[in-house]
Amino acid sequence: MAIDGMRWVLGALVFAAAAHGQDATVYLRCGDAAVRLVGPDVRELRGPLAAAAAIGPGDYRVHFAPDALGKPESLHFAVPDGAVVTIATEPAGAVVGRPLPVDEDVHDYRISARVAAGSASACGLVARRIDDRQLYRFVWDRAGAELRLERQLGGPPLVLARRPVAPADVAGHDLALQVEGFSVRAFCDHALVLHEFDGALPHGGAGTWQEGGDASWSDILWTAPARPRASCALVASGGATAAEFVAATGLAAGYLYAVQWSLDRPGPLVPATEAGAEPWLLLRPAAPIVIGGDWRAAFAVRGVGEVGRDGTLRAELHWPDVVALRRQAVLVGAVLASPSGENVVGQTPRAALWL
Repeated sequence: MAIDGMRWVLGALVFAAAAHGQDATVYLRCGDAAVRLVGPDVRELRGPLAAAAAIGPGDYRVHFAPDALGKPESLHFAVPDGAVVTIATEPAGAVVGRPLPVDEDVHDYRISARVAAGSASACGLVARRIDDRQLYRFVWDRAGAELRLERQLGGPPLVLARRPVAPADVAGHDLALQVEGFSVRAFCDHALVLHEFDGALPHGGAGTWQEGGDASWSDILWTAPARPRASCALVASGGATAAEFVAATGLAAGYLYAVQWSLDRPGPLVPATEAGAEPWLLLRPAAPIVIGGDWRAAFAVRGVGEVGRDGTLRAELHWPDVVALRRQAVLVGAVLASPSGENVVGQTPRAALWL
């Protein structure tokens, strides 16, 4: 793991050095699922371990498609001119779908599909369908320029939540509707757009629907619910001596965190052999050096604190002026603890950085 991390960071640096002008360079360290960046540029990238792209500066939101371990939480950060951005999740394989349910006893699941609306005035997904008049429905109303979450119990549909969208949208979109207990979540292009708690329909089948014309459906998947999990990003300004670390934890406000710097190894990079191996005789033991719990803010402003109301944390990292740490590859992440501070409850993924 340590050797792979060092090689990955070196590859990122080589790519970043080739970037010109004001574009920023984005690198992924994720699994097989898609990662969608939405800002001045809209890009969809895929792993499995490393992928790169150039994007313009500005404010970006990052949304992750589900994978075999769940759905990484979305991120939000600003990208300055010439920055190098690394986005990380715990690597995982692709999600595995199953046939659509026909048994009314199915309770918790996620139905997803890609749709090109065509001539349809409205289209969407249904879940916990008992019959055509008892179901939950995620509606993309093209004519009304909005997304809606509806519940129908015999009579006319009841709107649980709504959100405006661009009118006359002809692009294809990835839609998903997830029901788990009382939670009903609707996603568009991997972003959570509507969320309500409702227990009127406890079970039922799933599927697609359209009205007012034809819609084209593809990649229809029925899977287990995608549980939220942590993600993170590092935004390092070109030529600067600081970076912003942003993480979405999936935890409630009040949990504690401590940012950690983990050196891949306490020594410099060494060349690999033709077979791709590093000559072990030149290396000291690869146990990492870890810096964490920086209460004095010597390495990170807000490096220790409480998770925010939206489940995120942000810290400003500063390059330590320590000779032994110069020219080092570093993995940055955070350890998460209970509100009392007595128990470690998890950690964020780790993103790569070069000191």
